[in-house]
Amino acid sequence: MNREIKFRAWDKRNDEMCEVISFQKPHVVVNCIDRSTIYMSSKHPMTHKLLNLEKVEIMQYTGLNDKNGIEIYENDIVQEDELLSVCMWINNVGAYAFVPMEIYLSNLQDKELINCVIFKEMIEQHGTDTFFENDIPSVFVKVIGNIHANKEFLT
Repeated sequence: MNREIKFRAWDKRNDEMCEVISFQKPHVVVNCIDRSTIYMSSKHPMTHKLLNLEKVEIMQYTGLNDKNGIEIYENDIVQEDELLSVCMWINNVGAYAFVPMEIYLSNLQDKELINCVIFKEMIEQHGTDTFFENDIPSVFVKVIGNIHANKEFLT
């Protein structure tokens, strides 16, 4: 699969989503967008910033779009019918997956084991249908937020 490699960053200090322009360790150069418009496709005013990598959470674009054409990134919350899921990279598989919200929330306590536990639970409960290597998200799911700006979905 050929895909565009790009990133966004959650500025932890200012609670805002930013588009990553470049990495200049130990910093990242970003353009910040008002989080209320992060999923809009039109142009919005941006602020150029240099942020310390320790003060941001970097998220990679999956290379896929949802059914409305919105780009899907790591940590996005997506909805398919009534099911809410979080887009995560699963190391054990080497792929992105939509982790059902109940599995994601039940494993937040242990950051070291979260990837292994989630992988095991997802296979047991949902088979491999939650992993994607094709364009299926563009048919079935829509991005409704992310775990940083939309904490109301995490309760």
